[in-house]
Amino acid sequence: MGGSGWVAWIVFGILALLGAIFLSIGIGVTVSRKNKRRKCTAEATGVIVEYRRRRNASNRASLFPVIEFTADGKNVRVESHFGSTNPEFAPGDSVVVCYDPNDDKRYYIMNSKIGHTLSVVFLSVGGGLLGLGIVLLVLLSVLIP
Repeated sequence: MGGSGWVAWIVFGILALLGAIFLSIGIGVTVSRKNKRRKCTAEATGVIVEYRRRRNASNRASLFPVIEFTADGKNVRVESHFGSTNPEFAPGDSVVVCYDPNDDKRYYIMNSKIGHTLSVVFLSVGGGLLGLGIVLLVLLSVLIP
């Protein structure tokens, strides 16, 4: 294999590594969502009471919903771990909250699409990068003897 043959392997390696990182995150989010759905067997009606604004490292703001609901007669107030620049719900909206009867801080909003969207995006990008790396490896191996 000549010097240019290594280019194919380097490009493949970079794309495969990035693909594996994205796939790992997507798998992690998916497994976490499934575990949460298995453990959160109790339901309550909650209310989106407000949004808290947080900035990330690049100074971009996201809005994180704060939800209040009653679990076993106890008022619970939680802030979501998932933020968005375009929230799904408005303050005052009622939502169905599924929570873990053993830990009312472990919950999810039943009709929220953000967890599913994150899974799909990370799995798709990861699979796409890995696939692109394989295609480029094959093409470059054929074109560059």
